[in-house]
Amino acid sequence: MTTYTRPLGGGTPTTGQVVKAVHVNDPIDQIYDTILAGGITADQIAVGAVDTSELATAAVTAVKMDGTLPDASEMATSAAPTTDKQLANKLYVDNSAHVGDVPTLLDSEGNAMLKAHAYRTQSAGFVTAFALGTGNAIRGFVGITNNPAGVGQEIVRNQVSLDDPCISFFVGFESGTGIFFEITITAATPTITWTPLIAGGAAPIDQD
Repeated sequence: MTTYTRPLGGGTPTTGQVVKAVHVNDPIDQIYDTILAGGITADQIAVGAVDTSELATAAVTAVKMDGTLPDASEMATSAAPTTDKQLANKLYVDNSAHVGDVPTLLDSEGNAMLKAHAYRTQSAGFVTAFALGTGNAIRGFVGITNNPAGVGQEIVRNQVSLDDPCISFFVGFESGTGIFFEITITAATPTITWTPLIAGGAAPIDQD
């Protein structure tokens, strides 16, 4: 196999030759002209036969020879992708509902999570609890029984003197024995939020 170098005056490669662009002023047209009308077949273009370093940046306005898209490239339409291999445009991403790691105030039965209630996790995640006012000590407990505040481990507590106290801590998941958490507070009613770490993580199960 030999290399065909397209001259400035034009020309057509013969069977078995590969194309090499050498004139950087108009490289895309040079390659197109030689391939047009069956001048060369795809199997005659050897890997590396086209020297991408000879392609002027200004000449490439769509997909580059190395497969990258220039900045601010646009798709033909804003239609949503329909296969796993298609690219997701901005409109599709903006309009897609987030399905994972969504915080919730509710337990698995749809009730607001309460202080002094033990909850069993159905996935790993974070518990956040806060209350308005002063003089409230919020405490967070984790254990392997349904009485974490009694026989479990205290994970975190806030200082009583703080205004509008808030705590947050991580709780794991165990499919066998289970992992439990509980929030206690001296006086006020706290707002308790659960945020799963996995997409579609189920809400905790109330044990009381």
